[in-house]
Amino acid sequence: MNPQAAIKSTIGPLRWTVPSATTKGVTYEVAADTVTGELVCSCLARRVCWHIKSVAAGAIGKPRVRITQRPARPLTVQTSAAGRELMAMLDV
Repeated sequence: MNPQAAIKSTIGPLRWTVPSATTKGVTYEVAADTVTGELVCSCLARRVCWHIKSVAAGAIGKPRVRITQRPARPLTVQTSAAGRELMAMLDV
């Protein structure tokens, strides 16, 4: 059995930590939506802020990525009567 087939990996959204330009010690988190790829910031502006622009421009550096691994569920295959009949005819 292939050991890789027994593990399911999930990659979470990309996240960047961006320091505030106005308040010392405060950071905001910019995350990329896993479906659309849209960047969303945790600051009050939320939509178009300089935090998102700095991430998009590549000025912030590498993102954090969370990867989780868990055992894969066993695959169960159900074959219809027609499928079983075909398999019997083909000697599979």
